[in-house]
Amino acid sequence: MHLPRIIGRHRAFELLFTGRTFDAKQAAALGLINRVVPDAELETEALTLAGALAAKPEAAMRAGRAAFMRQIDRDYRRRIDEAVEDFCQIAATEAAQTRLRAFAERGRTK
Repeated sequence: MHLPRIIGRHRAFELLFTGRTFDAKQAAALGLINRVVPDAELETEALTLAGALAAKPEAAMRAGRAAFMRQIDRDYRRRIDEAVEDFCQIAATEAAQTRLRAFAERGRTK
């Protein structure tokens, strides 16, 4: 549910429903990752980032992270509830039930 907010509805729709793959540079261009570094520099970059975070006051980082995650989680849970409701409505249709029965039947015949 976060994907459309990050890359926009149309791009998210395309990626989700086409299954198109992409490389790290494309992921960075879409805003899905923070940065791309060469393999040889990965450990150094990771340690530099870890050091910068570790240098911050622990209590402030803990409180900031908790507030950040609470806000993100609240929105995420609301959107998941909506997605579950949509799925349940689709799953209850006769067409979906027919396909589910056919799928289950194929599993029994193998």
